[in-house]
Amino acid sequence: MRTWTLANMPDQTGRTAVITGATSGLGLAVAHALSARGARVIMAVRNIAKAEALRPQFPGADLAIHKLDTSDLDSVSSFAADLESRGDQVDVLINNAGIGNQPHAVSAQGHELHLATNHLGHFLLTALLLPNLANGKDPRVVTVASFMYKLGHFDFDNLHLTRGYNSGRAYSNSKLANVLFATELDRRLRATNSPVQSMLTHPGIARTPMISSAPGPILSRLTGSIAGLLGRPATQAALPINYAATAPEAPAGQMLSPGKTLRKTQVTQEPLRAKGFTPEAATTLWTHSENLTNAPYPTPQTP
Repeated sequence: MRTWTLANMPDQTGRTAVITGATSGLGLAVAHALSARGARVIMAVRNIAKAEALRPQFPGADLAIHKLDTSDLDSVSSFAADLESRGDQVDVLINNAGIGNQPHAVSAQGHELHLATNHLGHFLLTALLLPNLANGKDPRVVTVASFMYKLGHFDFDNLHLTRGYNSGRAYSNSKLANVLFATELDRRLRATNSPVQSMLTHPGIARTPMISSAPGPILSRLTGSIAGLLGRPATQAALPINYAATAPEAPAGQMLSPGKTLRKTQVTQEPLRAKGFTPEAATTLWTHSENLTNAPYPTPQTP
């Protein structure tokens, strides 16, 4: 695992990857890596024009671009329906799109925007694509979290932070939601003997547009400076995502990272540690997420 590089990526010819948030940062880096190894890449993006402008970066690649705003559940449903109508087979879904450090706002459905964009949209998208993925070639769902999940902690009576909103707390909670989702999905897939695997990654401190998206020019410059000093380029930070999406030996349900900050980038398996990371929190969040999205996950069988 620690010696894995893009040179070790298996040939991806015949596999199709859906990548959310693929126009910049980690998503774009993963799109480049997978397409270079022969994968068909579906860029699921909010800004179609921005994605189309990137086509010259993918000479000879099998690249499709389709509209998807993960903050809007209607957009998620439309994307999945369009994909089904085209008859596209999906082999890997990379749940990457995300926002951070935003002032309080709500989604089209009235959900806190970090939670809606980073978790709820991907929760619904995964449910809608699972039947398709089950027929895929080495099918996987890769969820991109953040080490900031360790600061997350849910008050399920204040899930949308209508009381005591703080952008850092909102982001950390959404990343904890990613972790709880990926690990609970892994448990459910294994319980049903599904061929789909649930993979979990984080990029460490990465030099991506999100790092300088803090509200206010002073905080934005500060976080940008920190990323410049401590962060990895997106191509390096995306290494565990590419590993999770393609390596036959990649472990499901485990946190995969690029290793310690300021050290050589090496895909590393990290223990999951957080006050808010418990099996009880995972099942409770799953129930809330199902209720908020009407996601069509199978009802678990009782013994």
